[in-house]
Amino acid sequence: MAAEPIKRQRRNPLTHQEVAKLIEIKKKRELIALQKLKGSFSYKIQNIFNITCFFVYCEIILCYFGPCSYASHYTHNVVPRFGNLIQKDGKYILADIDFLCVNGSTYKLIVDDFVDLPEKKTKFVIASDFLLRKEIKGSFNSSQKMYRVFAASPILFLSTLLLVVLFIAFAYNLNENAYSLLGLTMLNSINLLGILFL
Repeated sequence: MAAEPIKRQRRNPLTHQEVAKLIEIKKKRELIALQKLKGSFSYKIQNIFNITCFFVYCEIILCYFGPCSYASHYTHNVVPRFGNLIQKDGKYILADIDFLCVNGSTYKLIVDDFVDLPEKKTKFVIASDFLLRKEIKGSFNSSQKMYRVFAASPILFLSTLLLVVLFIAFAYNLNENAYSLLGLTMLNSINLLGILFL
């Protein structure tokens, strides 16, 4: 004789009161976990670090578009690279220019403009941000504009990207979750180390 299969007991659906009670219990547990997290030392340190990184990125972007710390340098040699665009008078667009300094350092400025070439043995200016002292833009006498330093491109890109990420994370309160807070802290640590050593 074949054994009868064991039938699973029929599940009774929860009433509205039971569902409401379960939701209330879950919310209380989440609130207790959040209060425990907010009371921890690591939560405070990580949030302070992330907020500091946010303001560092803001400072770098604001210095690129606004006032900076300026330093004068003198060229030993100037190496221009021209683009394909030509004006009506036959003048080529200056794509970028390398300044070989008297002190041995080299700066490459992304110009992409129709400007006169600076002469050798002339003065030019490099601007850096106030906090990290990263050189981000420069200018020379034959032009009144400021041009981006080629080495600053990754710094500006990473700062802008992390600024957006942090803004979204703080807007959606992702810093109130232990795992996402740790992820933000690690991301900022790696990015800040990258900016410092670029």
